[in-house]
Amino acid sequence: MIKELQPDNIGISVSYPLPGTRFYEMVKNDFKGKANWTDSDDLAMMFQGTFNSEYYKKLHRYVHKEYRKSQAIANYKQFFKNPFSVSGSKLRSMLLYFYYMPSSMLDRVILDKMEHTKQNH
Repeated sequence: MIKELQPDNIGISVSYPLPGTRFYEMVKNDFKGKANWTDSDDLAMMFQGTFNSEYYKKLHRYVHKEYRKSQAIANYKQFFKNPFSVSGSKLRSMLLYFYYMPSSMLDRVILDKMEHTKQNH
């Protein structure tokens, strides 16, 4: 969906259980001293999820790299249609494609390995 819609930017966070919700009631015993955002960072799990915080942090980086790759591809397409319509920031994006391509592939391999090992539980 992100690749298709091409938003200007994206944001990702881990679900936050709000008091009074069914989700909160399901996970409140897992908090282990983390009761609110001041006790945690954006991608830290406050409850027992399918995977650990490291997995979700790696997933966050992977999704952002895939997003930046798709932006670069769109910028290349625009460049080949009309080279003079591409701004400096879009040229930078195009060059960074050569970083995001191998880096995202490596992240994908690491994520696959993390999914198939017990280090996530």
